[in-house]
Amino acid sequence: MAGSERSRAEPSPAEAAGLLAEVGRLPARTRRLAATKFTRVSLVAWGVAWVFGYAAVQLLPQPVGLGAFAVLGVGAVTLTRLGAPGELLSGWEAQFRRGWWVLIGVMPLLGLIVQPTPLPTLLLLLGALWGVALLLFAVTVSDRALGAVGLTIVAGAAAIHVLAGG
Repeated sequence: MAGSERSRAEPSPAEAAGLLAEVGRLPARTRRLAATKFTRVSLVAWGVAWVFGYAAVQLLPQPVGLGAFAVLGVGAVTLTRLGAPGELLSGWEAQFRRGWWVLIGVMPLLGLIVQPTPLPTLLLLLGALWGVALLLFAVTVSDRALGAVGLTIVAGAAAIHVLAGG
């Protein structure tokens, strides 16, 4: 009886091939899930901070608008720090996080390169750079939806600049 139970538990060659194919796809699926979980809150937080911060700089007096932009940035940093669930951290996330901090850190230097530039134009440029980074990350993790978001950010920043007469 034990032999007949064992034979029922063993997959056929076709089933075994299917299971092996699924196992082969598991690392990519796991990495994509981890990337999605790791970045979802951060990317939404930074996107919201940029959109509302840009609007604040455009619509409010400059010191107030810049203050609002800074407060939104601090909120995005806070959500970024809280948004990475520990159970999904496998090692590459720390390197990815350092890459984002490097990008955020060099953005003001890029602003110096294009001086004199009106502040709203500078913010559009930096937002577009963020969109490019998002697009590159999407290519890395094979996430077409995230890539579409990055491309939309870059195209939107360009369209806003053109429509504003820049």
